Amino acid sequence: MLAEARRRGHNINFDVLYYAKSGNYVKRLVEIGEKEGELIRKYNPILNTQIPKAEDYTKYDVREIDVEKILSLL
Repeated sequence: MLAEARRRGHNINFDVLYYAKSGNYVKRLVEIGEKEGELIRKYNPILNTQIPKAEDYTKYDVREIDVEKILSLL
């Protein structure tokens, strides 16, 4: 996707926030899911409507978003 975006003239940069430590594939998926949930709760991105619960990242609280407010911020 990055190559296609660049080909179309979009300059996209990103930072890696976390490297999973587990060598086991299934454990790595759980580790990444837990870390993603932690970061979503910490940074509260405006476009995330599903907020993972701290005790189980596979369960969510759903929040309503104010589309007009979000569009005005963009």
